Amino acid sequence: MPQQRTETPVSAATRRCVIYCRKSSSEGLDRNYTSIDAQRDTCLRFIESHAGDGWQYTGQVFEDGGFSGGTTDRPAFQRMMRDVRNGEIDIIVIYKLDRINRNKRDFWNIEHELRQHGVEIACATQSIELKTSTGRATTGIMMDFAELEREMDSERILGQLRAARAAGRWSAAATPYGYKKNEDSELVVDETKAESIRFIFERYPIIKSAKQVAKELNDRFGPKEPGTPWLTRHVYKILQNIAYKGLVAYEGVEYKGIHTPLVTSEQWALARKVAAENTADREASQRMQSIAEFRGILKCGHCNCLMTPGYTMKAGRRFIYYRCVKDHARAVPTCPVRVISSKELERPVWNELGKILTTPTFHKMLAELKPELKDATEDTLGNLADFIEQLYPVERSRIVHALIRELRLSEDGLDIFFNTNGAKQIAEEMRNHA
Repeated sequence: MPQQRTETPVSAATRRCVIYCRKSSSEGLDRNYTSIDAQRDTCLRFIESHAGDGWQYTGQVFEDGGFSGGTTDRPAFQRMMRDVRNGEIDIIVIYKLDRINRNKRDFWNIEHELRQHGVEIACATQSIELKTSTGRATTGIMMDFAELEREMDSERILGQLRAARAAGRWSAAATPYGYKKNEDSELVVDETKAESIRFIFERYPIIKSAKQVAKELNDRFGPKEPGTPWLTRHVYKILQNIAYKGLVAYEGVEYKGIHTPLVTSEQWALARKVAAENTADREASQRMQSIAEFRGILKCGHCNCLMTPGYTMKAGRRFIYYRCVKDHARAVPTCPVRVISSKELERPVWNELGKILTTPTFHKMLAELKPELKDATEDTLGNLADFIEQLYPVERSRIVHALIRELRLSEDGLDIFFNTNGAKQIAEEMRNHA
């Protein structure tokens, strides 16, 4: 009689499981037990129910609280995908299909990458199957509904925001400086900070300098926040905010707010008028930069930064000057270089350029390119320096930038660094324009 054999059951191969959880809004994440906690616990029980299939929880939970499912730009999700690419995951367990993504195209891109790395998606509350055409079609329909739900949620939120603004409620995430939010999320005046706001709108139209206002704020009230002094950009941002005159806005439409204004409409309008006039002056200054010869090559040797051009009017004439970029941004100037007029720079620079243009090397190079100047004397060539000074600013700027790589201004004087091939470039241009 043949001997009967008994087969020993083979244990399933271990499959490493991780959990991914997501919640679109950050509301309620400070509670003792959140929806993310509920997602995690449900997924954990789901993994335990598949222990016989070799599923083993690694202890790793990837949680994105306050991130939309319409994008893959989520920190925990990106960390999880790095682990996928490193071969550290076999199964990703999610509470519901739309937790991993609510954009159909992105979902299939994710699924394709996971499949390439041999990683599966398992859903604790929905039956999904991605290995057959029927299963993938069913999943696609589920993603269609997830995407539709996301769009409807977005429309609902925008509708709520529009209604809130129309009712005069400040429903933006950031609370304007000078206010705080009460238990109903409504703006109320923060008197300790509101005084700074009133000072800005009173002082700026008088001195017409946001930088000076920032300096006076630091002197009078201290820093804006601990470790953050008042800066020029802070002042400009406040001057643009309609909340301070008691209004809210949505999609370009202004509504009367229910919060207490910190300044009158007349004060706000006057400050904005002065700011607009200053903007026009800055735009004129920017146009002046196009004819400032040393723009882009003049640097402050003390602060190791560029010195940018500006202008001032005197007796109906414009005079260009250069100022240290870093020091100009400071409420309290500390740079010993700070500002220098263009006239103070021009003569030493023209003198150095004149020396280059009268060297035998440049003479020989010019003669090779322009034979009729072969017999020119050094005095004749020396006049080229005066010729450059008489050129139109735009033409002079082109020559300066061709010959000079950098001008570095410090307390000790001016250092000039020349371009190696600059003289040849100028000589060629002189030949071409002969």
